Amino acid sequence: MSVLDHGWNVSFMTMGRARHEDHEALTLLEVVLQLHGELRRCLESIRVTPLQAGVLLFLRRHVEASMTNASAVLRVTAPTLSEVVKDLVRRRWVTKSRSVTDTRVVHLRLSRLGHALTRQIEPRVCRVEAMLAEKVEPPSVCHLRAAAPDPCALVHGGELSQASG
Repeated sequence: MSVLDHGWNVSFMTMGRARHEDHEALTLLEVVLQLHGELRRCLESIRVTPLQAGVLLFLRRHVEASMTNASAVLRVTAPTLSEVVKDLVRRRWVTKSRSVTDTRVVHLRLSRLGHALTRQIEPRVCRVEAMLAEKVEPPSVCHLRAAAPDPCALVHGGELSQASG
């Protein structure tokens, strides 16, 4: 059973807590960790970790990305990405090549096997995203931002600062 099948109602205006009927509130971190576990379970059958799936889907959107760019966008350290990429290359899902203009730069590309694998990964990721979307309550501040030309004005001198004071 999915963590989101339990009726989570996440509101970012409740100070990073998710509410669950008849249970103590979970922190946003706890919800994120549970979603990570759900994603891991969805990817188990194709023997891909969430980080590997993230790298593969990133490379699908960015045909030839550098290691530096990928690590910055995915918010992982260069050594962590290097280990993940080493495994993806070993499995023949990704190819690496050095830049002809700057040999310090390493470019990454999906192989044909990698492309085929992303077609299996995407629906699994979408299922987890859909579970989250069904249960997430949009933050109230989004409605305020849509109505206000400058959201920062609300915080510094408008309704939000008055409400909190």
